[in-house]
Amino acid sequence: MLFLLEDHRVPEANTIFEHQRAFDRYAAMPVYAVNVALGFPQAFRDIEFAVTVFHYSLRPTGTWITTDIDAYLKRATRTYKVAIFQDEIWYFKERLEFLNRYAIDCLYTRHKPKHWDEVYHGATALKKRVFYMAGYVATDMVDSARKLYLPQEARPIDVGYRGRRLPHYLGRGAQEKSEIGEKFLAHANDSGLKLDIAVDESQRCYGAAWHHFLAKSKAVLGVEGGATVIDLEDRFRPKYYELIKETPNLTFDDFAERVGEDFLKLENRIDYRAFTPRHFEAAAFRNVQVLFEGHYDGLLTPNVHYVPLRKDFSNVAEVLAQLRDPVRTAALTEQAYEDLIASGRYSYERFIRSFDEELAQAGVRLEKPDPALAARLQIYLDDWATFREGCVRIDNAINEAYRQHPHNLDNLLLAREMMQCYAANRPFYPLTGNVHPSPMDMQAQDQAFFDRLCLIARCDLDVGAYKPSMLDLLKYMVADSLSFAWRALRKLGRLGRSVATGWRTEA
Repeated sequence: MLFLLEDHRVPEANTIFEHQRAFDRYAAMPVYAVNVALGFPQAFRDIEFAVTVFHYSLRPTGTWITTDIDAYLKRATRTYKVAIFQDEIWYFKERLEFLNRYAIDCLYTRHKPKHWDEVYHGATALKKRVFYMAGYVATDMVDSARKLYLPQEARPIDVGYRGRRLPHYLGRGAQEKSEIGEKFLAHANDSGLKLDIAVDESQRCYGAAWHHFLAKSKAVLGVEGGATVIDLEDRFRPKYYELIKETPNLTFDDFAERVGEDFLKLENRIDYRAFTPRHFEAAAFRNVQVLFEGHYDGLLTPNVHYVPLRKDFSNVAEVLAQLRDPVRTAALTEQAYEDLIASGRYSYERFIRSFDEELAQAGVRLEKPDPALAARLQIYLDDWATFREGCVRIDNAINEAYRQHPHNLDNLLLAREMMQCYAANRPFYPLTGNVHPSPMDMQAQDQAFFDRLCLIARCDLDVGAYKPSMLDLLKYMVADSLSFAWRALRKLGRLGRSVATGWRTEA
């Protein structure tokens, strides 16, 4: 199974990586995950995998589709293609074009079945559509909750929350992610409870920091995920950015009034509200969930799994009283843990098992491949990914070094050119034939080359800032000779091409 994803090493929610790892951990067939942010492996261009999966981390705009990927997908006519979409609130034209252009066989969508015909009626190549949850229960997340567990009385935060402000074109419901935090702060600020609530993007937590935050919080706020305006024609997104540029403090009501009745008619027309992975996380960390009243895909029951908070905050005094009742809060957290986590009904293992069943029903044989070829493919991919990550790191470091030391441009440009030449000729683990050299030998050679590039660039390409010692200055003399030799070879190469071209022209 070829698994295409896009990871630019920027802070992302844990659930994205949990979703990716689940396929590798539980799928019946070997999974070869390719991060398209690093490119596309040369050796994979002539292989037709039984299944190709397009993960939801791939940008819906399609900017990740390079000429290499496009050529592979057009040649792979027999592979069963599965697209997993998420955040299906924009770029519908681009999504439909992708589904049809590459003849996607199966779509995993967050849109509810009752809306499939309205949203994806233009996807004529689809053979199957499957509704799935935005995330599931990962064993790593549960293990983290167990390791970080603190009894309620030892947790320093009474109510914690990290939200964000969403653009107005996503509808009134999308504003709840920020409103619940801002309004709860206003109502509970004098309650005596220790609050740690923020809705600014700069204060969001990711990775281990997010788990530590949950472990320290007795209760957390929450709302249904999704949006309440699904603009299939993408009319109001560009209007929003035009207006927000003119009026940075534009309120939702002002925006709705400015764009007109057509926008208001879209409110709640397509039901895209949903239970989110945050509710699984809160259940695993035994946080009391204080949630706006909603449906939550039928997984959560008010006063059984969570404390319901009315959206007009008319019952906030009752909510605060419940948060002070340890018997009441313990009953809520234990019931949520039992039903959502301990039951195993929503595990990633169960989801991947259902994914494999869908493949089998579509006629995909889930048989084990030739073990020797499978091993070679994985070794090749690991070697390729390690090298490409090094190239991206070096390229980013060169950009940062130029920002800090623009006077060093010539050396940095030379280092980049040498990096590109090295990358174009660097051999990888062969899928057939004799193995020479080994990946370990090549990676040692890569590191030696990267070290030489630091001398050529005259800076540490790991951090983009480097003050040379006397020993480094001596090394620079050697590096200068290397640079001279490199430039001389390039000139000779160009001279040879011009002579050869002139000879052919005269002939």
